[in-house]
Amino acid sequence: MIGFDSQTFIDIGTACSSGMKDWAPVIAATITGLVTLGTAVVIARIAHRQAETAANKLALDLFEKRFAVWKALEKAFGDVFDDARSRYMSMTDRDISAALKEAWIEAEVDGHWLFGPEIVAQLRRVGVKLMRLGSIELDLDDEADISERFDRFDDRLATPAAREFAKLRTMIKPYMMLDKIAVARPVKVEAGG
Repeated sequence: MIGFDSQTFIDIGTACSSGMKDWAPVIAATITGLVTLGTAVVIARIAHRQAETAANKLALDLFEKRFAVWKALEKAFGDVFDDARSRYMSMTDRDISAALKEAWIEAEVDGHWLFGPEIVAQLRRVGVKLMRLGSIELDLDDEADISERFDRFDDRLATPAAREFAKLRTMIKPYMMLDKIAVARPVKVEAGG
């Protein structure tokens, strides 16, 4: 039978405690490292959420500005269109008011900062049609009946302007989808070079 005396237990205790003294810095460093890692993970998650929140806010702000410009464009188009039609139908002064022209131009200029180059080009096309619509000079005698005036107005001026505006509406739709708003404009890559 193996016997242990008290000195053996003291020797084993001393060996364990001196062994623990060697491991103490390693355990402390491991605990410190794990706490640091845990803190870093929490900070990274918070930073990621803040970045998402900032991106969402930017997209919402951009949407709101684009929507306001779009509403101004719609109103200006409608006002110029209605004004031109009523002036034409009544055979009165055929030039649209400066205020209506200014409203369109202001909305068009605001659009330059918020939409891509294809929208800016279409805004110009619509603007040209509107200004033509606003300064109509058709050869109609005063005896033409109202339906004939209406048909000529629609055929020669209103339909082309409305067609260009409908095209603009279609082109702007992707810019107005809140879940797909691109903050930066897409870069076109030329094929083959």
